[in-house]
Amino acid sequence: VYGGNASTDGLAFTPLGDTWSFDLVSEQWSQLSTTNDPPARLFHAAAAHGGLVHVFGGGDENAFIGPFFRDLWTLDPETGAWTLLDDGQSGPPGMTWPDLVADPSGERLLLWSGHDDGVLGNVNTLWSFDLAGGGWSQLEIGDVQDAPANGFCDFPVDFDKVKALVVGIS
Repeated sequence: VYGGNASTDGLAFTPLGDTWSFDLVSEQWSQLSTTNDPPARLFHAAAAHGGLVHVFGGGDENAFIGPFFRDLWTLDPETGAWTLLDDGQSGPPGMTWPDLVADPSGERLLLWSGHDDGVLGNVNTLWSFDLAGGGWSQLEIGDVQDAPANGFCDFPVDFDKVKALVVGIS
């Protein structure tokens, strides 16, 4: 487990940057000693695959409004080493609450949905990250804004054009 929120105040965030492991035999948590740690964050996505842990996006103390992280990191729990796979200069926008899964083929990560810090907010996009060669590819565009918001969290009926997304992974 990486990151999270230490604040008990519902109106403020205190992001964490520590990494923990749960031993299934002893049923005990222990903090891992790690190197090259990502910036502390909360509301990020994580996926385990091939003995590694991948973390994308999330927010810092500004997690209500952004800007949000758009970087992708990998942790090798055996060595405790974090590696930056993608610095976020291209690919998906910064997001909180996205979903990240490893494709069963073992060759890519799939990133879906989330809340961006742009005008749309909740997005319905699908991205793929190539684990062998690096780099993001957008597989589905998702929803697009159709009309402006009336105000903060006040959206008209025609705010967006919803794109249904059906994905099959074999």
